[in-house]
Amino acid sequence: MPKLNVKVSPSFRSRAIQAVLAIVLFIVVYLLLIVGAIGLTVLCCYLGVMLIALRPSILTLGLGAGIISVGFLILYFLVKFLFKKHEVDSSHLKEITREEQPELFAMIQEIVDEVETDFPKRVYLSADVNASVFYNSSFWSMFLPVRKNLQIGMGLVNSVTVSEFKAILAHEFGHFSQSSMKVGSYVYNVNQVIYNMLYDNSSFSETAQSWANVSGYIAIFVKVAIGIIEGIQWILGKVYNVLNISYMSLSREMEFHADEIAANVAGSQPLVTSLQRLEVANVAYDAVLEFYNARVRRSVLTNNLYPQHAHAMLSIAKYNEFPVENGLPQVAVGTVSKFNKSKLVVKDQWASHPSTSDRAAALNALNKQLPQYNNESAKTLFRNVDAVQQAITEQLFAAVNYQGDKTFTSADEFMREYDEEVKKNAYNDAYNNFYNNRQVELPADLQPEVNKVVDTLETLYSDQHVDLVYTANATKQDMEALRQIQASETGVKSFDYDGVRYKGSEVGDVAFRVEKELEAMQKQLEAIDRRIFNYFSKQAEAAGKQSEYLQLCAELKKMQLDNTKYAASHNEVIAAANMFYYTLPIEVINREIGKLRSAESLLKTHMKEVLQGERYKAVMTEEEEQTMRYWSNNQIIYFDGTNYNEEAIKQLFDALRDFARVSAETYTVFHKHFLDYQIALVKPVNELVV
Repeated sequence: MPKLNVKVSPSFRSRAIQAVLAIVLFIVVYLLLIVGAIGLTVLCCYLGVMLIALRPSILTLGLGAGIISVGFLILYFLVKFLFKKHEVDSSHLKEITREEQPELFAMIQEIVDEVETDFPKRVYLSADVNASVFYNSSFWSMFLPVRKNLQIGMGLVNSVTVSEFKAILAHEFGHFSQSSMKVGSYVYNVNQVIYNMLYDNSSFSETAQSWANVSGYIAIFVKVAIGIIEGIQWILGKVYNVLNISYMSLSREMEFHADEIAANVAGSQPLVTSLQRLEVANVAYDAVLEFYNARVRRSVLTNNLYPQHAHAMLSIAKYNEFPVENGLPQVAVGTVSKFNKSKLVVKDQWASHPSTSDRAAALNALNKQLPQYNNESAKTLFRNVDAVQQAITEQLFAAVNYQGDKTFTSADEFMREYDEEVKKNAYNDAYNNFYNNRQVELPADLQPEVNKVVDTLETLYSDQHVDLVYTANATKQDMEALRQIQASETGVKSFDYDGVRYKGSEVGDVAFRVEKELEAMQKQLEAIDRRIFNYFSKQAEAAGKQSEYLQLCAELKKMQLDNTKYAASHNEVIAAANMFYYTLPIEVINREIGKLRSAESLLKTHMKEVLQGERYKAVMTEEEEQTMRYWSNNQIIYFDGTNYNEEAIKQLFDALRDFARVSAETYTVFHKHFLDYQIALVKPVNELVV
């Protein structure tokens, strides 16, 4: 087998040098901190011993021990990461062997031989649309060889051909194929070291607290040590930012490099087509999970998720008019994001991966053509694939706590119910996607105007008007991003807007201009919305239903206002309830409980409104009604002064979940009902003078 000859690019080499310099910076800073800590420890030991020796007593013994503890605590903080091991949670994974899947392992062997790396230590299957190489790491893994594990998602297998699957695996092993990639591993591990010292301090906090509990004297000096450590963390935080930026920058180059290796193994095109399709595959996978998530309370699940995932992919392809080949959607470059009208380009220094479009462009430029292309499904590499899929599905649903007897949905039942839900939630084609990312906007006065403009559904919902909607949405996002850059210290030195390069100092001027552009677009949309309202009002008048239509408009406007205030009160309680995710001192808990009570008061009022609303009752289950009614009518005790009441906290989050679903679903249902009502008003001859 010929040896791969993939050289690193000048950009990769430059990023690697920057990363190495960042590592050197960390080493220098760390050594200085260690020297300082050792010196401080020696000094503290000397002072502590001298104090005890000068006048032995319980008081001097406590003070001396406290002084000595300052140095040792700081030193312990700086060296504890040497013994920290990063364990990857593999509880959701299922290990497979060569004996079970010889064809799959033969392909893996072929790939690792060609890219000149080691065979995985273990091969695991997961449920999702993904593939990755992972390993348990520690500080010492920079110096000691560590064998990697391969994770393969059955959702991925379900979404690609054999050739595409080979390209994806070649990309993953490409990260470890050449010595030039080793620097990425060093940067990653140093990054983990600083992260552990900055944020993963539970063991240190427990040690410090235990030592402080020994004596009040010692507790005083523990606080002194913690104050010094906070200063050290501030220094390390600055180093972390420098190192992390260099790591992310290098990581992006590593992705391009691994792509090039994959292209040399399997060709450019298989990786391009798979990258573009995987966005659709992920959307389909999430849609299937959401389908069953909505049925958890009824204990509905499935034996095999993957035929249903395949159906969801084809459903998305049909809706978006993607061609289908070999049973898989074929997604052209940029198709999934075709409605992205953003003009702002800011180089994201924190992004670890290039965009799919950038990767596809680089692969197409390589144009590596291989003679053999296998269009069969990657599932053909697995023996007894149905049994494998069922085992992974069972493991996935095992994490869900079902109440009562389980009901299993067949593939045919899923397809029927899924298609019905898609059809039920889809807007009429006449709207031409105008409302896919926009709600109906009605004039404040709800008074139809009489004018001489001749409109039809086709002119109101033209491609130009739809384009304006997406352009306005993107412009709003651009403006918010520019204002965020202007208000923060992001260190953006330059950015592009509408193809023009600007200095970071010019962000305010550009933001002002973009804001004016957005205002002009919004005025255009307001005029279109007014024409739409006039058009349907005229249609309603012709049908003798204008009063009914205007009443429906008024109800929609009220529901929009209610939906906004319900979301605001819900989010306020969610923010206040975040306290339950942290370990806090009792006085802080009591203070935060007070804030939660204040936020709850308004939400309970809103929840009672929902419980009484007829439209809300139509989408509300009996269990949801009981959950919300109990929580809104009772003062739930979350903390008894010593411990949290876990059951009470569960009641809170159950009520929040049900309120969010019922209020959002009710609005969605009514919004679609309103749009369907409008279409039903239209006569076969659409042209009317309004």
